[in-house]
Amino acid sequence: MTRISATWDDAESWLIAASAGFTDATVRNIKPAGPGPFIVLRVDPGARVTPVSRTLRLGISAWVVSDAGESMLPEARQLALEYGAWLEELLNTPATSGPFLDGEVDSGPVRVADPDTGLTFAYLTFWCTQHVKRAK
Repeated sequence: MTRISATWDDAESWLIAASAGFTDATVRNIKPAGPGPFIVLRVDPGARVTPVSRTLRLGISAWVVSDAGESMLPEARQLALEYGAWLEELLNTPATSGPFLDGEVDSGPVRVADPDTGLTFAYLTFWCTQHVKRAK
């Protein structure tokens, strides 16, 4: 079998930049300190689906922290659902999908407690398919 060499766009950077269009929360790859709604995105590259595409699993942590420093879990769950729906639309629309072929919510949101702070947040997993980096 012939193996095709492939290079991939930086999916994490692309997703964080594209998420500027999601106005309900700041999206980053590291949890910020302090209050506010924010999404922490983790990208786990997976196996090739075809010679020119691979799967990615996204870990989406939705946090809503009050000014008093308390978790607001119902709001965090809603935020996770809204971001998942927004991301599905973004990645399944050819004009806005960038280096992706498709994407969908896989599971969640589920409640998770941060072991360092004790705060709870909503966690959602998302599957998507990324295509090989296109020549410029």
